[in-house]
Amino acid sequence: MAIFPPASSKLVKNAFCFSVCLTRSKQRTVLCMANRDEPVNGKGSFLSLRKDGNLVLTDAGGTVIWSTATQNSSQLHLKLRNNGNLLLLTSDGTIIWQSFHSPTDTLLPTQPLTERVSLVSSKSATNHSSGFYKFYYADDNALRLSKK
Repeated sequence: MAIFPPASSKLVKNAFCFSVCLTRSKQRTVLCMANRDEPVNGKGSFLSLRKDGNLVLTDAGGTVIWSTATQNSSQLHLKLRNNGNLLLLTSDGTIIWQSFHSPTDTLLPTQPLTERVSLVSSKSATNHSSGFYKFYYADDNALRLSKK
């Protein structure tokens, strides 16, 4: 997990995105970026696991920028697996949310590509905001690559 400065942060000081990245490769590879199109101010923004079971990224002004949209009254915790999947789990190990269901533009070998998952390209190798291409399963169950 990382708080990752997007390329646009060169224009906006202290702009960050919450992401899961591979860091032991030639180039940092973003696997999942929660707020890729809406960076937050690094001063005063925070990630919290709320008592209602929702993992939330809040900006410095108190606005929720991103959330897992989960609700669970059990005791929860986060776990980052060796395969790169960030999990929100109950105390008995039930998965409430996982980053593998919200990829950015990269799939890992053990990560499923399903009808609920789509990949959206980054604008460039250094700008991870949403790009122009989308890879997904269409309604006819065929894989499609489309220009947005």
